[in-house]
Amino acid sequence: MVYERTEDDLARSRKLQRLDRVTGVSRDDNARNHPSWGGSRGYDLFQRQEYIDAYQQNLPVPLRMVRSIQRWIKDGVEARRMTGNKGTYALAEEPLLLLVLFKLIWPHSNYIECSAFIANESTEGTIFTEQQISKTLVDLGYTQKVTSTVAYQAFTPTNLMRRHLFFTQPYPVGIHGTPRRSLIDVDEFGVHKKSADRKRGSSKKGFYIRKPGHYDRGDFKLTIILAVEAGDPALDGQNPHAIGSTEKPRIWAEISEEAGTTTEAYTAFLLQKPLATYNAAVNQKTIIHDNLTSHKSPMVYEAVRRSGHRVVPRPPYRPQDGPIEYAINQVLIELANNWTDVREDATPADFRVVLEKVIDNGIKGLDDLFLKCNYV
Repeated sequence: MVYERTEDDLARSRKLQRLDRVTGVSRDDNARNHPSWGGSRGYDLFQRQEYIDAYQQNLPVPLRMVRSIQRWIKDGVEARRMTGNKGTYALAEEPLLLLVLFKLIWPHSNYIECSAFIANESTEGTIFTEQQISKTLVDLGYTQKVTSTVAYQAFTPTNLMRRHLFFTQPYPVGIHGTPRRSLIDVDEFGVHKKSADRKRGSSKKGFYIRKPGHYDRGDFKLTIILAVEAGDPALDGQNPHAIGSTEKPRIWAEISEEAGTTTEAYTAFLLQKPLATYNAAVNQKTIIHDNLTSHKSPMVYEAVRRSGHRVVPRPPYRPQDGPIEYAINQVLIELANNWTDVREDATPADFRVVLEKVIDNGIKGLDDLFLKCNYV
């Protein structure tokens, strides 16, 4: 049988409110086990009183309990009983509010800066230790994470307006009204053989981990043009495993050893890969990409227009608005996880095979990535 104890509810409530320990809390003694059973907080009140009565009437009591009985007679049966409440919290009320506000304003501040702010702005001027600040943030659910950097240019009035128009206006200004399944995000990135090398390992304390490798970035670099789509939910009802559904959206890639991407190469990729897959009269697609010079060329726009599809550049200086950026990150992570497939003497052809396998199998959840980037 499970017993509800009002004192436990009180202790839990005080913990959530970050209040101090309280004493003299009455406990539900009828639900308390004998200490010899284990898992107990001590003798129950009625047991203590029974031992006191027997001791005062000169009746036999366990010798090991005589000192305890004498303390109970002197201090009362409630003396030295655990209340089940948490100890005093260092930060509460005004300092706690200041800490939350400071983290909201300056999330990348360290513990010393948090303590200095609280000391300067609080009424009492208390200086808290780094351990106290750290524990309080953990209790509040804060976790350490890598900062997502955004360029200063992204916050200029012009670029803020361009981002607003991109999501709120229809084609040709933005993508408002364009179904997510009609979008194809395209970008390119370069991969060195060193990208497949694992950077971290483990060893005994005081010992280095050494491995052979190139001091520079390696002997060759591959350039990849990648295009992804969210998938068509209409296919999910027919066959969720069909190519083009949200479970298996199409992914197009072109791998070459040429450094960088020219306008001609990018235009050829669009016409031969993603746009050649769909008939514009039946399923018109909208290409979205960043503002790279080769992307904004009139050659690209004219080629896409002639194919019957459309193109809209993403907001400048906002890589987090591109699902393709997260897909590229998945490729690089999966490539590092498959580092054993890349030999030290691997040729570009060998590396290409590994990279193609990673692109085919390592990109997951594209529809969720489009949703994450506000393409609703």
